[in-house]
Amino acid sequence: MNLKLIDKTRESTELIGWLWHTYMKRHSLKIAAAFLFMAIQGGMLGLLSYMIQFVFDDVLGPGDGGRLLAVGGAVLLIFTVRGLCGFIQRVIMMSIGARMQYDLQADAMRHVLSLDPAFFEANPPGQLIARVSGDTRAILASWSGMLAPCIRDSVAIVSLFVAAILIDWQWTLLALAGVPLIGLPVVLFQKFLKKISMNSAAIQAQIVVRLDEIFHGIRTIKLFSIDQEQFQRFRRTARKALSLAVKIEASIAAVPAMVDIIAGFGFLVVMIVAGSDVIEGKRTLGEFMSFFTAAVLLFDPVKRLGGLAASWQVMNVSIGRVKTLLEAHPMIAVAAPSVTKTLDGGNHGIEFRDVNFSFGNNSVVSGLSFSVEAGATTALVGRSGAGKTTIFNLLTRMIDPDGGCIEIGGVDVRETGIRDLRGMISVVSQDAGIFDESIRENIMLGRRDASEEEFLAAAEAAYVHEFAEALPKGYDTPCGPRGASISGGQRQRIAIARALLKDSPILLLDEPTSSLDSRSENLIQEAVAMLSHKRTILVIAHRLATVREADRILVMEEGRVVDHGTHEELMGRGGLYRLLYTTQFTAE
Repeated sequence: MNLKLIDKTRESTELIGWLWHTYMKRHSLKIAAAFLFMAIQGGMLGLLSYMIQFVFDDVLGPGDGGRLLAVGGAVLLIFTVRGLCGFIQRVIMMSIGARMQYDLQADAMRHVLSLDPAFFEANPPGQLIARVSGDTRAILASWSGMLAPCIRDSVAIVSLFVAAILIDWQWTLLALAGVPLIGLPVVLFQKFLKKISMNSAAIQAQIVVRLDEIFHGIRTIKLFSIDQEQFQRFRRTARKALSLAVKIEASIAAVPAMVDIIAGFGFLVVMIVAGSDVIEGKRTLGEFMSFFTAAVLLFDPVKRLGGLAASWQVMNVSIGRVKTLLEAHPMIAVAAPSVTKTLDGGNHGIEFRDVNFSFGNNSVVSGLSFSVEAGATTALVGRSGAGKTTIFNLLTRMIDPDGGCIEIGGVDVRETGIRDLRGMISVVSQDAGIFDESIRENIMLGRRDASEEEFLAAAEAAYVHEFAEALPKGYDTPCGPRGASISGGQRQRIAIARALLKDSPILLLDEPTSSLDSRSENLIQEAVAMLSHKRTILVIAHRLATVREADRILVMEEGRVVDHGTHEELMGRGGLYRLLYTTQFTAE
């Protein structure tokens, strides 16, 4: 089951078509308005160049000072219109781009949250952050920095070309004779740029992954004094990113440089031919200056468009990476609403029948069969890797079995709604799952519609009240990222309060007290006892002394239940349970 994101080469037309139909088409009226203002902005350059002939031939040549103010006012009007149109189109385009980025990020986040845990195991958080945040931001930057100049400069090129043709079509052809030579290098640079842009995006994602590992593992790094080693690993990755960034910028800059060189030859030819025509009296100085102005202004947008052709490849990669993310599919099959069965809240016995599950080529559980009586406490014990945690994941449908059946109250869990299934189950584990919210918000995750009285009852039963009331902001105190602002025992009490508030009939416990001090352990054991009342309990036991009072103990070995019974029955029979129990107590 490989859910790792794999980027594939896509045609630019496919990607821009997808972006248009999915995110841009809804803004078509605004885009059309922006295009109109871009066209006016670009057209002003052609008008400006055409006025140069009038200035030289009809104002400066005859020495008509009376027209200077009118000409100056016309030039001011041209630049005013150009500036206002540029401002308006930029505001429109930026608002559309920002909305597109928001929609892309929201859709990507919604989709990622719908995927299975196996997807997140195959794709580190840093890579997903790079796609949801970095790639969508790159699309916005490319949108605002590419499309507007593309339209504006295209109109400017057309208007300047028309102005040049109207002055002298022969001069125009001479000036542009070398332009076709740019085509082949541009195509070659685009192919090269697309390849290194994909590599660069992958390296940038690696940097985010590396930073995520460093910041979340800072205690381990400090304790083992491996800060220099981690820095060198980061620097090696950053150097690769630097090298690719330089290549990308050099490739983008190459096209305008080629345009400059070719333009230089064009201007040389025009200078000789057009200058000769003026000297011989075939053309006026105004016509020469107007044409030369149009030609100079023409090559700037040509250079920018050449650079945009290269920059498009960078945007192309980001669009492709986001599209690949949005195309990832959940592996957990969801039953159609028409055939979904409802779980019986009053019957919550659990049964595993001949369940098999493999991770890759490694069998985790094989032929697993057992039952958990409703309202009873059943413990799972066994060596590390015996398959205990896999049972929890199968029961909550974080993963689905390769074969066999899992039932709650006689209903196959695959035939129920996932939300309904998980609504019947509360999980308290060693990883308390605390978010960067207030204590209140973290507890209320159990049931958003709970009343204040229900909230306080759950908090007091889990002994959260004991420490929360001593804090300056009480229950509104932020817990910090991953609960970093509170202690391990406090995190566990919040998790238990959350489970109490949820009030689910099935409780899964992955021994939440195994790494706590004795006082915190006693408080949490009392809270768990409160939580266990009239519920079906399945508990993973790391310390066997904690499950002596369980109604039934299942002993697991290599993905199978090899023995079961009460503590006294298992100790009397000998076998693996007694071996584990005596070994643990001897060690203690």
